[in-house]
Amino acid sequence: MDRKTKIIIISLVVVLLLTFVGAAGVAFWFMNKPPAAPPDPNQEPENQTKVVMSAAVMGNVSDEKNHGHILRILPEFWLNADHDDFENIVLLLPEEESLVRTAIIEVIRSYTFDMVNSQDAIERLSIDIKDTINELYDTTAIYKVAFHEFTVQ
Repeated sequence: MDRKTKIIIISLVVVLLLTFVGAAGVAFWFMNKPPAAPPDPNQEPENQTKVVMSAAVMGNVSDEKNHGHILRILPEFWLNADHDDFENIVLLLPEEESLVRTAIIEVIRSYTFDMVNSQDAIERLSIDIKDTINELYDTTAIYKVAFHEFTVQ
């Protein structure tokens, strides 16, 4: 073999080796790359709207002595306007308010007087109502429930 042929063969071998090493490095990097963090379900969407109920909802709660008390709330539903179910839910919440009120009363009645007077009562009740109404309509369009009024008597 002459000198040019040896240089060409050596150059090809070096290029092939570098290609294999580079491909192995890229494959190793992709295999060991940490998985992407799942989206935060509590992150507020960019496009949002709220639907406020037309009247307060009242429900009975009992204390440890079985005395009756009343919880009165006026909830508002925060909806993700980019969600596929948005158009449907934004119309159904006011139209079917009596169904929504009944579901909320059931959530309230599952609480005790001590639970609604606890430090985290508003947050817990908000999450439970959100989950209940989302389940009622088989959606995740409601991402937050807030209260205009929250009174325990």
